[in-house]
Amino acid sequence: MMIEPSKEQAAAIACEESAVVSARPGSGKTFTMARMIAKTSERLLSYQGIVAISYTRKASAQLRSGCTGLGVRDGNSFFGTIDAFCLGVIIQQFVSHVVGQKVELEVADDDRLPPVSKIKDRWSKRDEDRWDLVREALGLGVLPVSALSEVAFCMVRHVPAVRDFLRARYVAVYIDEYQDCGLAQHMLFRELVDLGIRGVAFGDMDQAIFAYDGRSPDFLHELIVDPRFKTFEITENRRCHRSIVDYSLMLLDEQTPSCPCQDKRVVLAEVPGDEGDVARAIRGRLDVISERYGVACRNEFALLSTSNRMLKRYAELLSVPSKIVVSTKLDDGFSRSRAFFRELLAFLYSGGYAGDFLDRYIHAEQVPRMRLKANDLLQRLQQVPDDSWGGLYDYFFGLEELCLDGVDGPETHIYLREVLSDVDKLRDGFRPARKDEVNLLTYHKAKGLEFDVVFCLDCYQYIMPKYKYEEADYDAYRQALNVHYVGLTRARKVCYIPLAERRHNANEETRCASPSEFLQMPGLKDLRREVRWDAGGAFIEI
Repeated sequence: MMIEPSKEQAAAIACEESAVVSARPGSGKTFTMARMIAKTSERLLSYQGIVAISYTRKASAQLRSGCTGLGVRDGNSFFGTIDAFCLGVIIQQFVSHVVGQKVELEVADDDRLPPVSKIKDRWSKRDEDRWDLVREALGLGVLPVSALSEVAFCMVRHVPAVRDFLRARYVAVYIDEYQDCGLAQHMLFRELVDLGIRGVAFGDMDQAIFAYDGRSPDFLHELIVDPRFKTFEITENRRCHRSIVDYSLMLLDEQTPSCPCQDKRVVLAEVPGDEGDVARAIRGRLDVISERYGVACRNEFALLSTSNRMLKRYAELLSVPSKIVVSTKLDDGFSRSRAFFRELLAFLYSGGYAGDFLDRYIHAEQVPRMRLKANDLLQRLQQVPDDSWGGLYDYFFGLEELCLDGVDGPETHIYLREVLSDVDKLRDGFRPARKDEVNLLTYHKAKGLEFDVVFCLDCYQYIMPKYKYEEADYDAYRQALNVHYVGLTRARKVCYIPLAERRHNANEETRCASPSEFLQMPGLKDLRREVRWDAGGAFIEI
């Protein structure tokens, strides 16, 4: 059944100019962006495409899938992350125009680079100084992963062939999660718009949570007040239960709801004891919560924490099947091959159709023999269990060579062998939670995800916000408030906030646990239920 866009969504979809779309959680952002892209694609010439940049590979895959479902063919278009766009579309294609010869580029972590290549450490406000640094680094053939946007921006500014190519190939550039944009990415986006390419930015000031990494919502605000950009707001949260929406907006100091929902689905649960007692209380209520709220599988539960340390602690304390979302060495840094292997492993666990994966790299009508060979390798990998992949390196390397028309240096292959040889590490990094497994992940990793039931952990004084947050060089209080808001709005059906009487700090010292000041903001108490949980007992309150 075709879903009709809301009035707010329809207004954005109808726009044909550069635009900023502010979209709240659960408001159908991907739905809207896919339809805007589909509308743009209707008028593309055979050699033209669009650029669609998402913050994560998963978000990019969802957007690509949504566009494909609307009939969009992505032959000349780009769907992916900002690093993949900068490296694959701009830097690797045009490096010879800068250094005068073909260069095999290596993208490495900053601490492995020679001083001249540490562009971000020596970044200058003067355009010519920036360009000198970029040329030196490109000449060495080694780039820092953290500076790909800076390098791409400088190449757009200083290499005519880059500008001519981008202007001819792309008619529009769409960027998601613009509130978490860095300075170089913002400068690059503005530069593309100055070339005459239509620019569309999606974001939400209230979901900005990466200021510690140099990202800033100020860049989104700069676009909002720029008269060259039309502005749209998509405000209706269609994902969360209405009581969760009311509570989350009140948290942001929005207007008190005129008719608050009486079925309160934000629940503050006080637990006598420490984290162990919280874990036991949660474990004892999983089945009751499932029955009350119609939750079909355990993987629709998520525990969110501020740290990986606490996630590991809860994984041990819960004593139920669980899945911690972790990173592997294939996630460290960026290269074409690392990105390819990450996508390949995620695809193998998804159990999808081989042709859908290969469409991203090899079009059947262009190189049918290569496509058939790659399809055979991919299907063979799909037919064996994951604990056998470690003996099939040649299949992985063969697919890499066919799909990427070449390979990276040996480091990526070392990382792949390390991941495949440890099936636990492989599953932790790439296998989605099984139906019987509870998800455990940080608030930051939960960004963009959704679950039926969410437990927002660590809502204590000195943790959310952190102790001495005033000393940060950014608005750490607002960032922490946004993190709490993001956590609440991951829940579709119900959100629990467990509070223990005691907690352990990073040094495993016991501390009295006081509620976060975010829980004591005016009006919130009236919009939530408050219960007292023990770790057992005949009567279980949820």
